[in-house]
Amino acid sequence: MRVLAVLVLVLLGTPLAEAARKDVPLPVSKTSLCKDRTVNYIVDGKQRIPPGVEITMQKGTRIVGVNDAVLSVAGSFGATGVTDSEVSISGVRIVVEPKAKDVHLDMCNVGPSSGVFTAPNESTAAIITVENSEVDGDPGIDVTMHAGKVKVMSCTVQKPMKLTGVGLDGKKTRSFANIRTSTIKGIEVHGFNDVTVRHCQVEGAAVFKNNALVVFDGNHVLTVQLDFEHADPKLMKKLKVTKNDFITGPIRVFAPLAAGKKTSVIFQKCFYGGVTDLKKIDAEWLTDRDDDPENAVKVIVKKAAKRAHGFGKRQN
Repeated sequence: MRVLAVLVLVLLGTPLAEAARKDVPLPVSKTSLCKDRTVNYIVDGKQRIPPGVEITMQKGTRIVGVNDAVLSVAGSFGATGVTDSEVSISGVRIVVEPKAKDVHLDMCNVGPSSGVFTAPNESTAAIITVENSEVDGDPGIDVTMHAGKVKVMSCTVQKPMKLTGVGLDGKKTRSFANIRTSTIKGIEVHGFNDVTVRHCQVEGAAVFKNNALVVFDGNHVLTVQLDFEHADPKLMKKLKVTKNDFITGPIRVFAPLAAGKKTSVIFQKCFYGGVTDLKKIDAEWLTDRDDDPENAVKVIVKKAAKRAHGFGKRQN
């Protein structure tokens, strides 16, 4: 009997056991806790979590999409794994509806053709949290918000994120983005009320446009493009750039001169590849009013660091 028990345990870890998983529909009609690790929870086509319904996936569970799967969330959706027993999401676009409560992914492996989205021409006020997860969708996070929060913590996001803030009925957006301790391979944030990117490794193109407040702090920057832009020069005063390790450039800071008076922003205690001469930093790293007569913004570099801070560097 002992030999048989050992053989069963071994087989459970083989591809044969994986192939033997049963397919069951992901429950969506009533509040459910999904914890069966021996099945594939299937999202077939478009499925909807109604308002007031909360679906929770536990460690080691798997969600698999078929037939262009969409999981539309009007209530709440959560998935929480643990180390070496993550929740796997494959082939499912999680679409956050305008009045959804929240979507929370923790310790998840979000595979190709998967991610967190809003539908075209729609925005949401939900709380969207992705933490301790690998996101490999294309793009894996693409949301438009009129209010609410997006939080990405301790993740690797393999494709560029896109976050768009919009106002409804003439009101200003009340959308907040908090991106921390993550590897992000490209990011665009437009029109948010408050954006923080802190202690991240930032790669690809990073574009921040018309956000009311941007804090870019303690990052390891390997970008091919880094832009900070606003239509209103006065709001460039709310750009906070501190203690970043700029490994690659260039860095562009822009507001149209025609829209107002000249202004300036301060880059504080950043590392510029070991260059400390302010004139050389200005010439080789920065694009501002000195380079474009239509630009209202001058970047003032203070206390250029001789050595990298090392806050945001990640092992990929």
